[in-house]
Formats: sequence, structure tokens, C-alpha cells
Amino acid sequence: PELETNQSIDISEQLLKKKRSELGSLPITFVAPTSNAFNMVRSSSLFNENRIEKILLSTEDIFLSPIDRDIARTALNLPKGKKIIFFGAFNLMDKRKGGDLLLQALRMLKEKSEQSGSRLLDSVALVTIGNKDKFDIAELPIEWIHLGMVTDSRLLRLIYYSADLYACPSIDDMGPLMINESYSCGLPIVSFQSGVGPDLIKNSVNGYLIEDYDVKLFSEGIYSIIKSDSLKSR
Repeated sequence: PELETNQSIDISEQLLKKKRSELGSLPITFVAPTSNAFNMVRSSSLFNENRIEKILLSTEDIFLSPIDRDIARTALNLPKGKKIIFFGAFNLMDKRKGGDLLLQALRMLKEKSEQSGSRLLDSVALVTIGNKDKFDIAELPIEWIHLGMVTDSRLLRLIYYSADLYACPSIDDMGPLMINESYSCGLPIVSFQSGVGPDLIKNSVNGYLIEDYDVKLFSEGIYSIIKSDSLKSR
């Protein structure tokens, strides 16, 4: 479709034939890190007859070692009396990572809070890591703490165990690995139904899996977790 051509034999057809000729007979085994990736390979006209194995991405053992939330927050100088929403990406405004959708969800959270007459957002903080670029929540009555780039697993572990939920608004991602890490830490997750989300998230058990990239439902998932401790597994 990107070629905008109706020719029966265009460059895409020529390349496909060449790939079939050179790769079709090779005994390639594909390893898919998610069910979504598995289905993509299975639907490939070039490789759908090949062997495919699904093996989820692993996480470091350090994430399986619990740490008390208050201790983690003290170490990071994070507020102890607030619900912490965690969001991270190499670039917070990378369109694939959905930072703009998270901002929309937080605005809806603000409207829901105002309509109910509650001061819910006064007790909420957003903690982010990565390059913040133009990501900004100054318009919202939520405390925002940006920790910059984090590459140390020990520091990242502290952040996971300090948070109340991990928000993953990614719309084009084979992971992200942060879902696997959040899962390992027992941190509730709100994610769209893409990447590894469907493999690890069970609705109302350890988070919420949002279909059709519905930002309103994503916002409601966040609201449900910060209003209740029922999903906490630690």
C-alpha cells in the first residue's frame, strides 16, 4: 500500500520473489518474544511455514527481590503519602511509546476527579525516566518527578518497588521490556493490547489490558488502581 501502485508485478512483488528464492529453503527458526510477534510471523507469506517458538524476554534476577516501598521511596526521595504512577521510555514523546496518550489519560483523570468533587490528584505523583523532550504535565495538578535516564538495574528496581502502578501507553512496541520487569516486581500494569501486554496482564488481577487504544478506558484503568489496593501483589 505504501507504494501506491496497482501494478500486479511491482518492486514489492519482485523483492518477495527474490526473498522466496534465496530464503525459502533455509531452515530458519523464529523466536517470538510475544504472542503478537508470533502471530505476525505466522501470518507472513514468506515465513509462515517455518518453525516459530514463543519465548518471552527474560528479566534480571534483581527484579525478583522485593524491597519495602517506604525504603525504596526514602532512597529515591519520593513522596511517601502519594500514589505513584510510573512511566518510562528512552524518549517520553516518542509517538510509538504513547506519551501523548498518557497525557490525554491524565487530563481525563483530572476531569473525572473534578466531576466527582474529590481531590484525588492531590495525592498522586507521576514519576518518569528517560529523555523528557517536550513531555510536560505542568497544566495538571499532579506532582511530577522526572529522574532522567536510568541505566542501573539497582536504581530501576527501586523505582518499580516505589510505584503503585506502571502506565504503558505504547502503541507500536514488541515489548516493552518494562512490562516484563514490572510483572517481575509484582507492580500492577495498565497497558494497551499490544506488545507483551496480552501475555502477562490479566484484567482485574494484576492490571488492566485496554483494547482498541481507548484512552478513556486507559484513564479508567489508572483510576481503578490508584483508588484501590486490590490489585497489589506486594
